[in-house]
Amino acid sequence: MLIGHAALAWRHVAPTLSSAVATAAGTVQLAGTRGLPPLPAPLVFPIALYAYTVHGGDRSRLVAPAVGAMAAVTPAVWCARRGTGRAAPC
Repeated sequence: MLIGHAALAWRHVAPTLSSAVATAAGTVQLAGTRGLPPLPAPLVFPIALYAYTVHGGDRSRLVAPAVGAMAAVTPAVWCARRGTGRAAPC
């Protein structure tokens, strides 16, 4: 759970790696908790994604919106597949 938080330590030095680690940690937390993990864990992802967009290369401005959109849709699809009918937490 703290891996995503640790990734924020190097968001300026290695924004791509930091964002990848935060995304992977968030995915594992979503799958491991069978729903949205408790706060502040989900807050790490937007911070890392923002740092990737600002400090990353030219491609980051194209990749970041796609990753952000997938991150926004994934919990909704996750909850819909579980059949709870609620948005979050499922």
